[in-house]
Amino acid sequence: MAVQREKWGSRFGFVLAAAGSAIGLGNLWRFPYVTHENGGGVFVLMYLVAVVLVGYPLLVSEMVLGRGSQRNAVGAFLHHERPTRFFFHTIAKTGGPTSQPG
Repeated sequence: MAVQREKWGSRFGFVLAAAGSAIGLGNLWRFPYVTHENGGGVFVLMYLVAVVLVGYPLLVSEMVLGRGSQRNAVGAFLHHERPTRFFFHTIAKTGGPTSQPG
């Protein structure tokens, strides 16, 4: 029997909740003000470009990974992994770094 899962009421609500938990609302208001006071308007512009070009695709790929597996964060990555000898694979499987058989 499938487990009934709760869903977000709207996408906008989800985006606000994700942003609030990731960066905090204090930083959201303070950062542009402080950079403007110190002459860093170009930096804010480049920062926003980086957020759009890097952060948004990462957010979307993480949401797709979680939606596809219907598991928690660790379970989603373990569900979609390929057999590999990569370092992070060991951390995910055992909870810490270990030596791998050679």
